[in-house]
Amino acid sequence: MNTGSKLSRVEINLSDKTLTAVISGDVDHHNLQDIRGKIDYAIETSSARNIILDLSAVPFCDSSVIGLILGRKRLADRLGAAVIIRAPNPYVMKIIKLSGLSDMVEQAAKQAEQLAS
Repeated sequence: MNTGSKLSRVEINLSDKTLTAVISGDVDHHNLQDIRGKIDYAIETSSARNIILDLSAVPFCDSSVIGLILGRKRLADRLGAAVIIRAPNPYVMKIIKLSGLSDMVEQAAKQAEQLAS
């Protein structure tokens, strides 16, 4: 349950062939359209080969985050790029695991989660 809504935003960073979308705040179906649009525009207008969705500053998300991830993966696949999920907290990681997308999580995040269990 979302008890303290935090305004979500996305910051896009491009370095060499890596585009990093740093998402912060709560992510749910109410605010996803703006986040999705900004990330898609950045992917489509860059020549990035690696797309990193940094979720380290996302304290809460609902299942719509799965749509965010899958949609960016489809777009990246079409453009010949890869998507990597970075640093989800344990709550967000649980949603990612339940969806079967845990293979997209960066190795460092997987190791941190194993240490926490």
